[in-house]
Amino acid sequence: MDRLLEPEIQILLNLSKGKKKRVEIARECNIPYTTLIYLIPKLEAEGLVKEVREGKKIYVELTEKGREKVNEIRSRLLKELGVSQ
Repeated sequence: MDRLLEPEIQILLNLSKGKKKRVEIARECNIPYTTLIYLIPKLEAEGLVKEVREGKKIYVELTEKGREKVNEIRSRLLKELGVSQ
């Protein structure tokens, strides 16, 4: 996946703060829950996120590859804004 869509970028950046439940991600990213349910498996297939069960709760978190992608996205955004790191 060379090009991520804006909601996918929002999800990855949101998860950089730590694991979250799907409903939290949808609310914080202002993405319809049904859209999120479609995107999570897509991001999982790319190896960027994974779902983790803790008891009865299911969380979504970044994988190592996902953390690398977030760093890449942040670097690219800072470069486009002309901000030095």
